[in-house]
Parts: sequence; structure tokens; C-alpha cells
Amino acid sequence: MRKTIPSACYLRKMMRRVGAGKACLRLFTNAAAGRDQECADWYVEEHVRHMVDRFGFKSGQHFQFDMQQYFPDFPFKYLTLYDVDGVDFERLYNEHAKSMKAHVASLDDPDADRPKAEMPISEALDLQGARSFWLTALHGAERKKAHN
Repeated sequence: MRKTIPSACYLRKMMRRVGAGKACLRLFTNAAAGRDQECADWYVEEHVRHMVDRFGFKSGQHFQFDMQQYFPDFPFKYLTLYDVDGVDFERLYNEHAKSMKAHVASLDDPDADRPKAEMPISEALDLQGARSFWLTALHGAERKKAHN
């Protein structure tokens, strides 16, 4: 089942509430069967860099869950974090959504005549099982830093 992308109207309301630049994208993923190392290499060496450079995320980092030892039924093995801070969140969100729609459309009909997706995705990634979540900081709930 494909998730829908929130409307521009919803996005504008959300950004008025939280202010630009205080958001993050969280991706829960798995590798295609038997392709964990290939997927991890692609994610770390290509995809995170592409996302930061192309879309303007402040930072990005790919993790492997250690939670499966405590929650063996947890359905995801990997988590990728992209932080938005001080960039135009609405532009970033819209460009990322457009690129993902183009890629998903190319999966649905690979023979269709359409422009190539701007965000190449490795076949080592189980894209159909991936889940993404945009999170926005509540007003006054900025990231706290330790006092040294």
C-alpha cells in the first residue's frame, strides 16, 4: 500500500506552526534479500551524500538497528536520519516528494517514456517495504545541547 504525500496546504499550516528549518526526515528500511552489504555501501557512499548535496539537508546518517536483540519482530534493520535546520523546508519537502514520485512511477512502469528520476535508488534497497516520516519540532522544543 503506497502512502500519500501530505498536501501543500497541510504543509503550509504545519510550517506556520513550527517555523522553517526545524524538521527531520526519518527512513526505516531493509535491504533486498541477501544484499545487506551492497545496500549499506550504497547508502553510506552514495545516497546520503546525494540527499545532503542535492536536496540541502543539513546532515544525514545511516544506522543499523541493535534493537532486534530486544524486539525480534521489529520489521526494519536500518534507520537513516536527515536533519533540516536553517533551510527552506517547504522547498526541500516538495523537491524530495517530486523526486520520490518520479522514482516510484518508474518502478510501476519501467518502460514508460519519462524523465529519469533525480534520485537514483539502488536495487539492493527494498524500497517497497521502506517507510519514511517527516517530523517537525514543536514550538519551543528545539534540540537541547549539553552545557559544558
